[in-house]
Parts: sequence; C-alpha cells; structure tokens
Amino acid sequence: MDEFIKATECSPNQEDVAVIIQLSMAILSLIGTGSTAVVMVISRSVRRREIFIHFQLSLADALASIGIILSSSLWNRQKHPQVQGYYVSVELAKTFYLATFGLIVSFALNVLSHLKKSRPLYYAVLAANIMSWILAMLYFALAVYDLEKDLKSGSNGECCISVLYHHQNGCYEELNWLKKTYVLYFLAAILTTFVALVIIYGSIYKHVKRRSFESVTPTTEERMEITHTMYRSILNCSAFALCWLPYFIAELLEKHACCRTECPPDLEVLKIICFSSQGLVNSIVYGWSRTTFRKLRLSDAQLSSSLVFFTRYNRSNYNYMAISDTELESSCEHIK
Repeated sequence: MDEFIKATECSPNQEDVAVIIQLSMAILSLIGTGSTAVVMVISRSVRRREIFIHFQLSLADALASIGIILSSSLWNRQKHPQVQGYYVSVELAKTFYLATFGLIVSFALNVLSHLKKSRPLYYAVLAANIMSWILAMLYFALAVYDLEKDLKSGSNGECCISVLYHHQNGCYEELNWLKKTYVLYFLAAILTTFVALVIIYGSIYKHVKRRSFESVTPTTEERMEITHTMYRSILNCSAFALCWLPYFIAELLEKHACCRTECPPDLEVLKIICFSSQGLVNSIVYGWSRTTFRKLRLSDAQLSSSLVFFTRYNRSNYNYMAISDTELESSCEHIK
C-alpha cells in the first residue's frame, strides 16, 4: 500500500486558484462569525438575548468542523502517521489561525461600525459579505468542474484510492468509527441548539413578564421582534438538520461502498449542495427583517458554514494522496 501513497503536485494553476478562493472565503466568512455577539456584550443599547442566536449556529458549525477533521484524520494518522500526522497539524493550525484573524478583523469592523455609526465601515462589512458569496459560488463552480473533468477522463482517482485503501486497512472498523463520530457531534450540535433555544425563550418570557408587571404593554415593534426571534431560532434548527443529514448519509454510503470494494456513488455534488444550502438558509434567516440602519448589521448575513465546506472538500487531497495515472490504473485493476 505504501508504494501507492506518493504525494505528487497537482496542476499549479488550478491548485493556486483553489487555495486562494478557500482561504479568502474562510477569512471573509469568519469576519461575521461571532463578531456581532462581541458587539452585543460590550454595548448596552442592544438586547443581549440575541447573542445566543449567533452563538447557536456558530458553535454548532464549530463542533461539526472539528468532528469532520478529527473523525477522518486521527484514524488515518494511526494507519499512516508519516503522512496523516502532518495533515492533522496543518489543518488544525490553519483553522485556528484563520479563526483568530477573522475575529480580530470582525471585532474592529463591527465595533467601529456600531459605535461610530460610520456609513463607510457599514458598507465595508456589506462588501465583505457580498464578496464571500461570490467566492463561495466560484469555489462551488470549481469543485463541479473538477468532478466533471474526472468523469470525462474516465478515471476517478479518489474512488480507486479509496477502494484500495479501505480494502487493505480494516474498512468496517473505520465505518463504525465514522457512524459513532457523526452521531455524537450531530447530537452535540442539536443539544447546543436546544440549550440556546431554551435561553432565548427564557429571556423572552422574562422580558414579557417584566413588561406586564410594570403594566406596560409591549409595543408592536417589540412583539414583532419577539416573534421574529422565535421563528429565526426554529429556522436555524431546521436548516442545520436538513442540510447536514443528507451529508452524513452520503458520506456513509460512500464508505460502505468502499468496504465492499466497489467504487462509491458520485455523491460529492450532493454534499456540496448541502453546504451551500446551509449557508444560504443561514444568511437569509440572519439577515431577515433588518430594516433600519441602526439595527442592520450585515455581519448577520454570514457564511459560517463555508469554513466547514472548504475543509471537507479539501480533505481528499490529504487522505487519498495523488498518484500517477499508470499506477492508478494498475491499482484499480489489482482490486478488480
């Protein structure tokens, strides 16, 4: 098996474009992740209960991204420490560095925009979010182009290497590992969402009860915001479940096909659509009904799931190391 695991360079132009888009998309999306929560903590003029709405999905995405990286990398590191140990350290370091940089930039932009009410800063945040959408679509197009090129060439490198790898390295053990891991962090994310909902509803109930005790009827704007907060929280839960569940199923189907030494079904496009849909739903839900300049914070319309998206899609470059076409064909013939 080791003779087939050879790290070869991909097409330089294509690889550079992919890396630039991935890093740019991650940085721009992280500008919005968690920043509004920081503003709400330091500002008394904003209702602090909304902080939990932002923590809700950000924490769920963080759990999912960590689970995706570790569930595959730690197992492969055990099998091939000389290769996968490098992958684990590089990917985790890149994730934390980007998160730190994104939070610093987002803190500066959002705090200045909120406290100074600077319209240029406001438009800068707007431009960053629009650019993140453009980059997301470019990366999506690049991923689909790669898949179509593989299908036209008649060779599916990841498929064949997956078959070879899983056939010789205890595939069913890894399949069980993945099932347990997916179930655990999916339940953890749902639990996090549930706790956030309880806190949100508790704060709403407390607010309404205090207003009733003071014999003050809540205004129409307050009632609309309470209703909006509840609907937005429910939509966040639904978006997470509907977008992630098909991804889990597709991933397990691929692994199960590899265990039977068959080429797995081409489900990568389905998984890409799942990630894109989650980002779309999150952005619509977060940016919904923000009509006034004082309340409108474009960091709400974020693509927090794009970090998970690019780490998952880029993972195949490390897990199934590229080999030459001749070696690929011979290895696939050997399996057959």
